[in-house]
Amino acid sequence: PIAAMGLVLLILAATVVVLTAKKRLAAICGLGGVGAGVALIFLVFGAPDLALTQLMVETLTVIFVSLALPRLPTLNQEKKPLPRRIMTACLCVAVGLLVTSMLMGIGQSPLDRSLTAFYESKSYLAAHGRNIVNVILVDFRALDTLGEITVVILAAWAGIALIRKPKERHP
Repeated sequence: PIAAMGLVLLILAATVVVLTAKKRLAAICGLGGVGAGVALIFLVFGAPDLALTQLMVETLTVIFVSLALPRLPTLNQEKKPLPRRIMTACLCVAVGLLVTSMLMGIGQSPLDRSLTAFYESKSYLAAHGRNIVNVILVDFRALDTLGEITVVILAAWAGIALIRKPKERHP
């Protein structure tokens, strides 16, 4: 979809902001833009549950990093020698190409549909649900889903505790 292409351009622009940032806060904002773009891509392709989880995790990550930011030393402004920067860039491109080629290779192999067939056949009969994804999350993997929700809520509470100002103690 055209919306996905626009989001990919947004993610690329945010990545450029991260790579060229002179200040840490700008880099953190760029990382937040990358995460929000990924969440919106999930939303465009019909995965609102993943989009919500991605957005929550991204928001908490930006909060935690922003709170730790004042305690970090300043960025080193001295530039590395050109050969070292070229070597680092080549290493980054090589790792990116390796991961991309591995993912594309995995995508070319035939998909084992036996697990899909099981859930399709059992979701309505065993759990009385028509939405297979909801049946899997609520009935077949309920404890796993409860654990994931617990982790996200605990992380949100930790974020709230870090944001709040400490109360003054009375002698």
